[in-house]
Amino acid sequence: MTHTPVPWSCREIDQRLSIIGSGIAGTLMQFSRANTKHPRAWEDARFIVVACNAHEELLAALEDAIDQLEACGQGSCAQTAEACRDVIAKATGEET
Repeated sequence: MTHTPVPWSCREIDQRLSIIGSGIAGTLMQFSRANTKHPRAWEDARFIVVACNAHEELLAALEDAIDQLEACGQGSCAQTAEACRDVIAKATGEET
């Protein structure tokens, strides 16, 4: 999956709430002025930015957890490792 490199940020530009990324893509999303006034517009934009900025670290932590769970060898560890794999598949768009 190719996307605009992180970190992203959110700013108000020309009275529009924008999610900004670095590189060629520049502004990733702009919300119309009406949506900017929505009570949750800034919170929603920040949620998107925080989740995207943490994405790679979260996946790496899950991969590390899987390795440790598989080394555990206990019954519930295998189930938790599988749950981690399912979340990774969902987060990377590889969910079946």
